[in-house]
Amino acid sequence: MTYIALGIVLLIVSLILIIADKRATYSRFMSSFSNKGFKQLRIGLPIIAILAIGYGIFHLITYQPPYLDIYVEEGEYTVFGEIGEVGYYAPQLIKKKEEASIHLVFWEPVEIGDNTKLQVTYPSGKSEELDVTLTPIRETNLKHNIQSIYEVSPISFSEKGVADVTIISGNKTIENMEMEIH
Repeated sequence: MTYIALGIVLLIVSLILIIADKRATYSRFMSSFSNKGFKQLRIGLPIIAILAIGYGIFHLITYQPPYLDIYVEEGEYTVFGEIGEVGYYAPQLIKKKEEASIHLVFWEPVEIGDNTKLQVTYPSGKSEELDVTLTPIRETNLKHNIQSIYEVSPISFSEKGVADVTIISGNKTIENMEMEIH
């Protein structure tokens, strides 16, 4: 939105300069420009304005926020992670050394078996494997192209920061995502 506003302002400024050139050609303001400099300014400002507006529109169309608000039976939640691939939400803030109930959101169909683990790599480089149980949530009104939501058995993390979490089912890696732990 900022680029669109900047482009509109630049178009208005270039329009004012064109009007000033036609109406007050010999004014003190207009005589402060050299002929070559004014022509370059008169051509350059609209080009920059059009580029700024074009980029602003492109950004509005393609921007995907790092979170998504969804509604499930339990209430409204914000999904974090890789929106469009795999994300997560929790009813409470995920804190270090506190048990957390996490829900995993998948946009692609996944097959999760009984022997599921979360491989967590913390910012310090320490890695741990957490044995978890994933229970599918039977949600009939899934929007935003969400394929499935799984509830993870309560787990606790030993460090805070942005951890790299890999979901492993049996010997197969399902997905990889980043999770923020406070």
